[in-house]
Amino acid sequence: MSNYGPHTEDSPVIYTPEGLELKKCLDPVYFITNYVKVLHFTDGLVPLIPKPQQLEMIDGYENHYHNVVNHESQSGESRLTMAYLLWYTMFHSDKTVMVLSTKDEAAKDLLEIARTAYDNIPNGILKLKMVENNKHCITFDNGSRIIARATTEHALKGLSLSLLYLNDFGFIKPNLQSAILHTAGPHMFTGGKTIVSSNTQHDRKDAFSELQDSLIIYKIGNEERHQKISINHIPA
Repeated sequence: MSNYGPHTEDSPVIYTPEGLELKKCLDPVYFITNYVKVLHFTDGLVPLIPKPQQLEMIDGYENHYHNVVNHESQSGESRLTMAYLLWYTMFHSDKTVMVLSTKDEAAKDLLEIARTAYDNIPNGILKLKMVENNKHCITFDNGSRIIARATTEHALKGLSLSLLYLNDFGFIKPNLQSAILHTAGPHMFTGGKTIVSSNTQHDRKDAFSELQDSLIIYKIGNEERHQKISINHIPA
């Protein structure tokens, strides 16, 4: 199966308006700007037009394996990231994305952002078929899926992930932060992508602050490892 979902960069261009439009959508910025709609708390359903700092976020997600996003409240980070994850799963085959948030309801709300955006994409060559659709998971017919769960010690066990999104990670209890990073350590060193976000009002010394220092502490068997990784830091 190809790396991309409905179309690939190496495939012959389909010289129809829809085919050419599909080719443009291999660019996440183009796809998000032209096709993603989100619910605004006063204006209802509106297009998601990335701001300059959000364009930096997308560039980071595309060009770095590991990104830490330090954002202000109401910055739109979660909506922008979920829009990117929707693009990522629609245009890449056989990818598993895990979204972890502080509580189950928060995780389901994040997945609903992607679901709303998908539901408002016009039918046609661009829109993949959704083969699984529930409160905690959406799966496309290209084999890619987004799973949303509360952050718990066992949330990542038994899964082979392509991309891990830790939402509001700075608000997780320090011992749970460490447990998650212990579990995610091998993922982060074997080509898996990671997005970690939290509010900028974070001043305690914990696993999130260590992550900002590019330090990952994890275990393989009974052996604890401390390793540095390259992390792209994004103010949003």
